Amino acid sequence: MLVIIASLILSLFVKSTQASCPKGFICKVEKDTFELLCNPAVDMLKLQTVGGLLTDVPPQTTRVKVKCFNRRVPVALTFANLSHVRELTLESVNVSASESNFFHGISNITHLVLRDLSLKRLEKGYFEGLTDVRSLTIEHLDELEYLHPDVLKPFSSLLSVAFRYIGSACNYLHYDDYSKMLGGIQSSDLHTVVLYAIHTSKHAETHLNIDNLFSRGTVGTSLKYLDLGHNNVEFFLGYPIKTLPSLEYLSLAENVILGSQFMTVFWVQLIGHRTLKTLDLSGMNSRAAATSGDILFRLTVDDDCSGAIRMTIGPQLQSISLNNSTLLAHSFTKSAPFCFFDIHGVLKYIDVAHAGCTTPITCSIGQVRALEYFNMQNLNTANMSTDLFSKMPNLKVLLMGRNNVGNIIENDARNSLFRNNSKLRVLDMAECQLTDIPPKELSNLRQLQHLNLSGNSLRLVNLQNLAKIRIINLSRNRLTTLAQDARALLDKMAAKRQVDLDLSGNPLQCVCNNTDFVTWTHVSKVKFLNMDDTRCFDENNTEHLLFRFDSKLLDHTCHTGSDSLNSPADSPWRYLRIVLPVVLVVIVAVTVACFGYMFRRKCYHPWNPTQLLKTTSDVQLS
Repeated sequence: MLVIIASLILSLFVKSTQASCPKGFICKVEKDTFELLCNPAVDMLKLQTVGGLLTDVPPQTTRVKVKCFNRRVPVALTFANLSHVRELTLESVNVSASESNFFHGISNITHLVLRDLSLKRLEKGYFEGLTDVRSLTIEHLDELEYLHPDVLKPFSSLLSVAFRYIGSACNYLHYDDYSKMLGGIQSSDLHTVVLYAIHTSKHAETHLNIDNLFSRGTVGTSLKYLDLGHNNVEFFLGYPIKTLPSLEYLSLAENVILGSQFMTVFWVQLIGHRTLKTLDLSGMNSRAAATSGDILFRLTVDDDCSGAIRMTIGPQLQSISLNNSTLLAHSFTKSAPFCFFDIHGVLKYIDVAHAGCTTPITCSIGQVRALEYFNMQNLNTANMSTDLFSKMPNLKVLLMGRNNVGNIIENDARNSLFRNNSKLRVLDMAECQLTDIPPKELSNLRQLQHLNLSGNSLRLVNLQNLAKIRIINLSRNRLTTLAQDARALLDKMAAKRQVDLDLSGNPLQCVCNNTDFVTWTHVSKVKFLNMDDTRCFDENNTEHLLFRFDSKLLDHTCHTGSDSLNSPADSPWRYLRIVLPVVLVVIVAVTVACFGYMFRRKCYHPWNPTQLLKTTSDVQLS
């Protein structure tokens, strides 16, 4: 009985769902989402107008998603009785901008997403009636050419707005000033603004004034998240500390920022912002490539930042990224380096990887004792203070690969480079032109779990005291073996947990005086990485795949004093050369014995006439 009732309810539900599905659409329900998909047959072939009245969607659905497979298909939809719907998504839908009443009947929505629409103009009144919308996302409108300055005015309750990939290289938004993008917003509770990859009419040169962007009333006073990335902006003006007093996240990534005295003041203000927590300046100055082949960065420690432009870290700033940026040192800053100064002890993340500058510059680190992550990969630096990391006692991740600092590390007789970094978990020194590491250089890194020394010229590696190591990359060095104490440590660790080791690209030796190492690679519980690229060389300098090499035969050959082995692939033939003579001797002996037995009578009858007569007589009697 219960099964019958459930079936009836389900059939009624399906019937109601199908009845409310407009012409040319396939409708389906997934959890709380009612989805309308343009019928592929109608959408791709007939290209006639699809749509109709959408009403009475299942009561448990709070989201409506309309998606077409072809933006050329005209869509005519109207909504009714959808007061319980809170989110509307239109994707690849051909909706005319002149349909100002398009959202009539669904005015209670709080989240609106417009994605990949064939809109060329957004006129005033297009969003009329959407006063309850809290979140607005408009993205991938590559045909959009015009956006009315007051088109966002109806969103009086807006908390978050995101414009991404608006316009294209051929279709620019018609603006005299980039700052008019948010001119129509009246909400005083706005906390998130994303203006990412906006193609404006002033494509050749763009000045963005932060003050003008939030010039209407108190629009910027509550803002916490601002992303202005990838906008081809060349100059930022204004005073973000005054205009955006509550800002916590700011991204100016992938813009073409040009250097000037005013920009230096701008940076100092950003770094010292009282509420800012994350500052992303990565990928800037893509047009201003570094012009000097000399040392571009000199990294030092200066607790007081004396004689430098002090970049005082704000009381909330935790993360700074200058990844892949080009810093332009203006003429008045050439003689004075800049210095990060964290007087409040809050900065935990610095990423200056792949950063460059147009002239050699000194970057000082002052009071960054809270720092946990430091990425300085590929800074093109060969001048680094051995005390640089000593002021970072809380450092957990240090990425310093692809820098010419081999001589600095090799000559660190006092082992001072990592002496205060006992909390370090990850250390990357790949391609640092290392030929040797002092025996006790890494001895204080008792918490280290991941060590990358690949791409150097090391012949010996000391893993002493690395009791928690999990991953070691020693690839592309000059190692011929691994010392017994290092192997013992790895075995001890592998007995407790997985330990990964990469020895690929090294000239390892599979010779008699290295049999213990070769045998160890075959029996150890250590997990070896890139095994197919790990090779060894015998006494004749013949190359072999290490993990396919016959270590037992090598050990036997070395102990019996036999000739050196040329190839592990030849080992069956070597056994055959030993066994074949013995087999041949046995075969010959058996063959002779058999023939002797078969012709034994003929062999002795001529010399025994009595036996011959006896045999003949026996035959006759029978």
